[in-house]
Amino acid sequence: MNAVERLLAKPYNEVEEMHNVWQEESVIMKKRVQFAAVAMASVMIIGAVGVTETTAASKRAAACTAYKKFLKNNVSHFTVEEGDIETKNAEKRDKCSSFMLADLNGDGIPELVTEHVSGYRQGFLNVYVYKNGKVQYAKTKKNNKVKVDVSCNAAGWYNVYRCKKGHLHAEWEGGSVGKDYSAYNFKSGKMNRYLHGSWEELPGKYNFYKNGSHVTEEEFNRLYAKCKKAGSMHKNTAKNRTKYVK
Repeated sequence: MNAVERLLAKPYNEVEEMHNVWQEESVIMKKRVQFAAVAMASVMIIGAVGVTETTAASKRAAACTAYKKFLKNNVSHFTVEEGDIETKNAEKRDKCSSFMLADLNGDGIPELVTEHVSGYRQGFLNVYVYKNGKVQYAKTKKNNKVKVDVSCNAAGWYNVYRCKKGHLHAEWEGGSVGKDYSAYNFKSGKMNRYLHGSWEELPGKYNFYKNGSHVTEEEFNRLYAKCKKAGSMHKNTAKNRTKYVK
């Protein structure tokens, strides 16, 4: 008697019971396969996240190593006496008195911001990116090297910092003369002045912009208030390079 004949010879209730057992085993097997697939997918996702985090960390470490070397090789030795408007800095523009790291494009790899003092209460900020294994100038929309003016013209003072939203801030306060606030970020890979507010008290001129377009003072203040200070410039010394470039 073959297997089919033996099965047909069994009472109906036994055959039905065997069928039910087969169905249960089939359901259990399907659930096991589904569980295994989910488990494997989870492992793959966790592995991918781990690889991404490791890659980002290694890129940041490489950038910081390059920035440290760059800063060490470009310490500014320029000094100027109080009120001396005649003496000018003859050093190349990479020479810097202070620096700060700021992730302006949100990719997890910080940009390097440095200050070049060109004279008494005069100077500008350079912004560098780490690209293709090198420290390079960040570029503007017109493909020029970024150069943020922080000259006070002997009136008032500048405050430079990065905010928690990843913007570079340059604020000039001139007392009764007025004030000028700017916040920079990256847009499509280029340095962009995201917010700009200018209060010229003597002529009574007040202008406010977002990405180059006019906005009201109320709108400017609302957006600017969202930027909370997160870090400031540090003097370019060996101790500070070790402490802050990491």
